[in-house]
Parts: sequence; C-alpha cells; structure tokens
Amino acid sequence: MPGQKKEGYLHHKKEGILSSAQKKWFVLDGGNLHFYKKQGDAKPAGTVSIIDAEVKSVLDQSGKAGVEFLVIPLEGKTLKLKADTSEERRDWMDAIDKNAVTSGVQVAAPSGLQHHFHVSFQVGVGFQGLPSEWNAMLAGSGLSEQEINANQKDVISILGTQMGFLKEQENASRPNNELPESGPESLNLSELVSTEDPNKLYSDLRHIGSGAAGEVFEATDVKTGKKVAIKKMQLTQDILKMLPAEISTMQKCKHDSIIEYCGSYLVGNDQVWVVMELMTGGCLTDIITDESIKMSENSIGQVVKQVLEGLDYIHQKHIIHRDIKSDNILIGAQGEVKIADFGYAAQLIKSARVRQTVCGTPYWMAPEVIKGNAYTQNVDIWSLGVMMIELAESEPPYFEFDPIRALFKITTEGLPPLKQQDKWTPEFRDFLAKCVTRDADKRPNAEQLLDHPFMKRIKLGEYPEMVKYVQQSRLNKEAAINQAFNL
Repeated sequence: MPGQKKEGYLHHKKEGILSSAQKKWFVLDGGNLHFYKKQGDAKPAGTVSIIDAEVKSVLDQSGKAGVEFLVIPLEGKTLKLKADTSEERRDWMDAIDKNAVTSGVQVAAPSGLQHHFHVSFQVGVGFQGLPSEWNAMLAGSGLSEQEINANQKDVISILGTQMGFLKEQENASRPNNELPESGPESLNLSELVSTEDPNKLYSDLRHIGSGAAGEVFEATDVKTGKKVAIKKMQLTQDILKMLPAEISTMQKCKHDSIIEYCGSYLVGNDQVWVVMELMTGGCLTDIITDESIKMSENSIGQVVKQVLEGLDYIHQKHIIHRDIKSDNILIGAQGEVKIADFGYAAQLIKSARVRQTVCGTPYWMAPEVIKGNAYTQNVDIWSLGVMMIELAESEPPYFEFDPIRALFKITTEGLPPLKQQDKWTPEFRDFLAKCVTRDADKRPNAEQLLDHPFMKRIKLGEYPEMVKYVQQSRLNKEAAINQAFNL
C-alpha cells in the first residue's frame, strides 16, 4: 500500500531549548522523513526512517496538546518538531503515523513492553509478518478482507490489545512465591502488607464466594466485633503485578462510594489476605444476569450516580480505575453500591496525566485504549457508559461477538443505540450518549456529568428497589440449586 506524501516547514527543536528551534523544509516520502535547510534544496540535510516509529503529542501542564510533537524511531534519537498551528501538527502526526504503519507496526502491550513486527498487507493474501498467535486470533474473528484492508492499523492495535489481555489471564495462573522488589508504580508489596497473623485478628471465617483472584470469606474482627470480608489470594505473577497498586490505591481512598480497606497480611510465603468491609448484597453482575430482574431507570440512575461520585473522587486524586464494570461494583445491606477491585488502578503524575498501557476488560474498553493511544481518567467514563448499558440490557454491547470483532466494532463504529429507545427518558439517553462519546477529548469528565439533568433528578440515600433485587436474585439462585439437586 503506497505511503502518504506530505511536505512543508516545521521547526526542528534542539534538545530541551525552545529558542533554538530551526525552521526546516520536511518531506515525508514512504517510510522516510527527509529534512532540508530550505525548500528547493537538491539534497536533504538529513533523513529519519519512520518504519515502526511512534508519534506523540507534547502535552502542556494542563494535559492538552499544543503545536509540538515527537517522532520516536525504533532506533535512534527522538525528533522534536513544532508546527505553526494545532491543525498543522495533527496533519503531520496523522501522515507520519499512516506511513509508519505502511512499513511496520509498533504495538504497546499491557506489561509496558513493545513488540516490533515488520508487517505488510496484500489484498488476497492478508497480513504478512504477524506472529502465529495473532494470525489465529484474526482468523477466528470473522473480520472480512475488506474490513481489514480498510482498517489495517486499528486491526493491528486490536490484536495487540487482546493478546495483552490473554497474557494477563495466563499470568494469573502462574505461581510465584517471592515478593517482588518493586511492584506496579514502583511500589514494594512487602512494605504494604503486615506479617502479623490474621488468624488471631479475625475469627469465624465462612466461605461466601470465589473469583479469579481467590476465595472470599466473611469473618469477624476480634477487637470490634465488626463483620468484614477477607479475600485470600495466592501469590501468582498476576497478583504480584497488580496487588501493590490495588492496596496502595485503597489506602488512599476514603469515600462512601468506594469499598473500605481494613488491612492486608502475608500468610506464609505464598498467600496474601486482603481485608475489606463486608458488602452482603454481592456484586452487581448477580442482579443484571438474572433474567427475571429488569432494573428501573431510577435504580440504574442511583447505581450510576454513586459510581460516578466515586470516580469523581479518585479522578481528583489523579487515579484511574481502568476496569469499571458490573463485576467490580458491590452491593451493601441497604442496597447502596461501592466501587471495588482496584487491581488495574493507575496513579497519574501531575506533569503527565496520561497513560498508554492497555488495561481493563475488552468489552468495556474505551476506543483510545484499544488503539493504544494515550488516555486519561475519561476511560472510566466510557466504561461507566458500557456498564449503564449492562444495567439496561443485561450485557455489554457486542457481547455476542468474538472479542476481536467486538473491539473492531467499538473502534470503527462506536456503540449501538439502546435496543428499546422508547423505554428510557431523553435525559437517560443523553447522559449515556455523553459517557460513550468516541472522541475522548469531547467526553465529559465525572464532575461535569454529575451536573447533568439525569443525575440532578436522581436521589440517593434509600435504595428499596435494589434491596428487592438482591432478595429476588438470592431466591432464584436457591431455587435453581434446589431444582438441580432435586431437593
């Protein structure tokens, strides 16, 4: 596929000194970016190969892109460039990005590693140069040759995203009996957990659930008599990678919409107990997957408003949750809900409030995450919108599709409209549409959404419908178990 050609003046910046930027004539031709001292020169003063190159905006202190950008070759020194206008900067970045992917591809994985492949695409043949695992995923996705040809870069990004997600699941089953020197965000797990024996602090343990991370028990705090939940986790590679950030984040967060953290303990050399407040209603997924339960608009609004208040709180602390979905929202005894599972949470630094690692669960991922682009706290807003659709329709959009096709449709089409539009008020639909705005720069933040008319009419404090849903779900589960065992 022929590369895009572009030429024009740009300011070439010397290392770290804005005033030393030199105006040069740049010509983008295929996989090369040539620069000349002035327009019309016969020979270029230099050439940079953009095969597998990455192109990035330079953000100011407020996190907005200006007129500067970087071209980062696979090998060699970063090229610092400055356009005259923001529009010109975007045009250059798009052109370089398209030419880079014509000759090669660079994909960021969740671990922060980068995989470099020289990939080409030929009509009638498909991609050449992809790893066999990626080819297998692509073959099973059902994407047509026309779809792939028209969206080559998106397809590569999607394959990288899904491969990273599968690698994380694979790592979760690998044992690792040693505490790491440092965990995510440069945290040391050994400094975050106590070596005190939790069996002396908590009594009457009763198994109440299981999850991917471990077993969950109800217990009693010996000193206070308060009921708590204890999550027992084996120290797998995945747990060791995620747990330090989760504990650190929960320690920082004290809010009515966030699960209360009570402590964590190292048991032996291969197990960690994390103690949290007990949420007796279970997780939100139990409600929405019960076919007999149809949540009302007001109940959905109450759930969304509580979660949104929690997100506003953590976002102001420059934290991204990165895995908002019904599985990670717990229900209390009075029907209140709280955000849990901060395993994917990321702490942003004020000088660079964007992330580029791929985290989360595929069907709930924002388009910018799927594409491997830099992103901010607004990815949580997208996931909240997807969860809102879960609450309304019992599952996220495209759940019936293979993950690759689902991710492809999210990035190329956005999300489909609600199946029963007339069932929901205009305020509900407008709020949802704002949450799932594909352009991340135009997506409102949590604080703005709390001022939306839909949120303004939702009252918090009493949740009789949610209590009823929890009771109904439990009765239905008990009936199903009794029927299965002919009781």
